[in-house]
Amino acid sequence: CRDTVAVATARSISLLRLEGAADAPAAAYAFGGVFSCEMYGSSEQRDQHDELYTEYVLRCRWGRTVDATRPWLVGRRFSEFAALDASLRGAYPSLTFPALPSSYVLFPLDPAVVEEREAGLGAYLGALLRDLPELLKTRHVDEFLQVSARIREVH
Repeated sequence: CRDTVAVATARSISLLRLEGAADAPAAAYAFGGVFSCEMYGSSEQRDQHDELYTEYVLRCRWGRTVDATRPWLVGRRFSEFAALDASLRGAYPSLTFPALPSSYVLFPLDPAVVEEREAGLGAYLGALLRDLPELLKTRHVDEFLQVSARIREVH
């Protein structure tokens, strides 16, 4: 069964309902096409001081149509999610935002903590795109997910 998409006008950003895909990522009609993003996983990385940290990997997709979407991966640290959240809350104080997972953990590299944060960050991003799809076109979210940059690369 193929997923079907109901789209709005070309200049708007509206949430798409993906039928037949209960666990499908949140999708929006934006930037003249179909955009979706979901948590893809996580990996350990080393910073410039050779310190370990967890990078949470997002899988984004964009295309003029559902069948023509192209994926890209975006890796972000927890602190970058927190910075995005803070900048959005500061720029749009009248909006109600989803909650981020707690930033206070004793062992941030512990596999159970990473797994819990991965799920929480995925839920945060999904709720953000589902409940506030208009934020996708903001500089904050666009740069965080590298949407405009990737669209320029493929078109």
